Amino acid sequence: MNEYEEKRELLHEITQDTRFDLIQTILMHPDQLPSLNEVEYMHPDRSKATLREHLEKLCSLGIVDKLKLPKERQTRDSPKVFYGISDQGRDILSEFGLLDVENTLQYLYENMEKSDKIKRYEDAPRPSRD
Repeated sequence: MNEYEEKRELLHEITQDTRFDLIQTILMHPDQLPSLNEVEYMHPDRSKATLREHLEKLCSLGIVDKLKLPKERQTRDSPKVFYGISDQGRDILSEFGLLDVENTLQYLYENMEKSDKIKRYEDAPRPSRD
């Protein structure tokens, strides 16, 4: 497969409806590191298993990183696993012009109504991106 075909295939993979929605969900999150529960809240029409499957696919493509909160920072009722756009993913999304709406997405998220549970998740500690 030549470079053009590889890029076309990658674009096809990341713009699949569910995966593209997940990328937008990650980009709109205040820390750009939502937990699976926060992702699920944003996509009530999709099962947690489906969301997890597509997040794992994005991880395998190198677009998304799966980050775990260190044990010493974990609390009983807080999320422990988070998803964020990888450095490679950010480069790829930028190359395809898919980051152009990042500020708009964050504005929309900031102004949407959220449940108390999701607000608590939003305030939960996040892993470092180092």
